[in-house]
Amino acid sequence: RRHVRTRLDLMKPDLAAHVAAKQAAQKKAHDGGRKGRELVVGESVIARNYSDGEKWLSGTIAEKLGPLSYSVKMDNGLLWRRHIDQLLEVSKPCGAQTEPRVPTTSKSFIPEHSPPAVSAIPEEPTDVTP
Repeated sequence: RRHVRTRLDLMKPDLAAHVAAKQAAQKKAHDGGRKGRELVVGESVIARNYSDGEKWLSGTIAEKLGPLSYSVKMDNGLLWRRHIDQLLEVSKPCGAQTEPRVPTTSKSFIPEHSPPAVSAIPEEPTDVTP
């Protein structure tokens, strides 16, 4: 059944549409700063150790088991299943880092409103008389 619009409907704001718009804005603000949580097979990680010994042990991602679950081949030979919250990416060692990228531009940077060059020594007026 269709709701017949009356003059009262024009005076009364549509609360459902207002709430939906506000919820969409909140979700966009909440999700906006999130980074993707994804690891690739073969990536070096350290995994949380819940048994005796060190708190974190190193290994590599063996398989992706679900959206946030991974199988990790540990350096000691064991195969662990861990949630992404229990894994930390290992950064590359200093020697293995790639060269820093230098941004390339087609023209050099020249500010639009640069101050005129000022000489430290004031120029003496030259008298040019014929």
